Amino acid sequence: MITNRRLAAQHLGISLGVALLLVLAFSVLKYQPKPAWFVAVAVAIGLVSLAVRLIGRQLTQTSWPEKSEPYAGAWRNNDSRAQFLATWLQESHRDPETFTRRVQPLLTELAANRLRGRHGVDLAAEPGRAREMLGAETWDLITATEPSTVTYGRIERAIESIENL
Repeated sequence: MITNRRLAAQHLGISLGVALLLVLAFSVLKYQPKPAWFVAVAVAIGLVSLAVRLIGRQLTQTSWPEKSEPYAGAWRNNDSRAQFLATWLQESHRDPETFTRRVQPLLTELAANRLRGRHGVDLAAEPGRAREMLGAETWDLITATEPSTVTYGRIERAIESIENL
């Protein structure tokens, strides 16, 4: 809370300082500025910049959530990460790039972690062996280069094959 107050004071202070400098500059140039307008604009800009600073990162971050501590590694319906996956799959039906940008990297990460952790297979270094262990359907999903839409059933089968490694 204190850091937010300090941050607010910094943003508002800088904005007010700039406003006062502008009022002085206009006065020197023989214009008749209305200081209240400059101060009002400065306060508004300060508040907007503070809001962007505090919540901007959260608004633009739609990446895969981190695992929570009690997360045991199994897929559960109440897991927020599974909800993200379901949302991304739905979105991929409207925009096939969503699968390539969001779902495919997730599946690749899951498969790479499982292959490396349980079998000592590096997905990038040993693609033949990885394909054999994952199965053709899962391999095709994680290595596809063209944007596509994927059914829930196909994703479910891929996740099951990764879990069964």
